[in-house]
Amino acid sequence: MANVGPVFPWDRLKPLADYEVVDADLGRACADALGVWRTTIGWPGRQEDVFRHFYLGHPGAQPALKFLRYLPTGQVVGTLGVSPRRVSWHGREIRAGMLSHFCVLPEHRKMRPPMFLFKSTIDACRGRYDALYAIPGTQESAPHAMALGRIAAAGVTTTFKIRRVKVLRSARYAARFLPRPLAHATGAVIDVGLRVRNGLRADGRRVETHWVDSATAEMAALWQATPWDERWCATRDFETLRWRFDLLPSFRRRYLLVREAGAPEREGLLAWFACADNYHDRDSLVVQDFWSKGGPEGIARAAIRALCRAARQAGYAAVEMRMAAPPGVATAWVREGFAERNRSPVPIFWLDFDVAGGTEGPLHITELDNDG
Repeated sequence: MANVGPVFPWDRLKPLADYEVVDADLGRACADALGVWRTTIGWPGRQEDVFRHFYLGHPGAQPALKFLRYLPTGQVVGTLGVSPRRVSWHGREIRAGMLSHFCVLPEHRKMRPPMFLFKSTIDACRGRYDALYAIPGTQESAPHAMALGRIAAAGVTTTFKIRRVKVLRSARYAARFLPRPLAHATGAVIDVGLRVRNGLRADGRRVETHWVDSATAEMAALWQATPWDERWCATRDFETLRWRFDLLPSFRRRYLLVREAGAPEREGLLAWFACADNYHDRDSLVVQDFWSKGGPEGIARAAIRALCRAARQAGYAAVEMRMAAPPGVATAWVREGFAERNRSPVPIFWLDFDVAGGTEGPLHITELDNDG
């Protein structure tokens, strides 16, 4: 495939006299990377685990990590990684890379040094990747990623990852905003109304649920049984699920399997949900990824309802779902009471304009795609 470009107007992003971008030696880079990440990136107390599993334990080709070095002192002041991802697009696999761990120390966070790091990293990826994508996870990374998109000559498309929440225990949720007695009274009335509404909306489909603590081959098989279509969709084979969810740190990550009622053991799987406690709010269960028989559009409302029921029985006050997807995929979630709370940009930087099917089409991006 020929690279058509340049994607970025290099005359606007000239090298900086006091900075250089270099390849990190992954075998010796952990201390320098953690010195930049500090408390901004990675799980507190487990940043070394994040580095080791993400960069040294990747199931495919080894990721790359770029360092931004401040020449007057020789200090590493910024990081940006690129992780190979197997992605299907318009029915075929393309060479995709996830931009990860974009972080620059506050004293060097002026617009030009981070953008120089970003530009240099993308430039180094030309010829190796068809497209790069990013899910900005920090307040300082999103503006720089979007700024690059605005000044790009061509080849950048942007979608939005939408965070939707369904409240399961209204009293506990409302207590964050209202006096406790008022929250309890109001929440009790709301919960009764919601239970009545859910009962009236039930479609009569009987399902069973079961929690498991690690990814299973059966989950991967459900994904593999779905034919590839036009959408952008990352691989969900067993090796990927285990690497992304079982090995990278989390708070109490587990999986809910939804089956047809009465189906024999290991048969009748309708959907699965990869879940974890919300890092900032342990009362909320985050659906980091899911798959269903027939693909994302085929998710049955009975399966979503079973997820919410299982989460409530486990003591959670809310369930949240984060994904970038066509409206049709979100329809079942919205009809089951998931309301949008916020959205964040997901830019895709196309390095090969000749990629099969072009650069336009539906996208399915969840926390599976993120860097953990």
